[in-house]
Amino acid sequence: MVRQALGDDPDVLGEWNSSVDFLQSRPSSRAEIELVFTSPPAETVTEFYRIFERAMEHRQFRLRLPVSDEPVMDQAQGIVDALSGSDPRERAEICGGYGNSIM
Repeated sequence: MVRQALGDDPDVLGEWNSSVDFLQSRPSSRAEIELVFTSPPAETVTEFYRIFERAMEHRQFRLRLPVSDEPVMDQAQGIVDALSGSDPRERAEICGGYGNSIM
């Protein structure tokens, strides 16, 4: 549900100059989902490389989000609202990217 909501409204992360890379739930940790996203958006990074034939500095972030027993739709909406309400890069961990000061 979260993946669909973010796909339906790319402005949720776009507001923070970011885009979704992937969202996953690991069998070993069913109490959370992981949202991995890139800033600036992956499309921008790819286009920069196409034009200038060199990598653009960027960061990839991982945000672990708790999952509860609440209805799935309510949880998905809560996650999207939280991503819209404040910059998720501030509470996510850097897990990749390219540039001088990645980690």
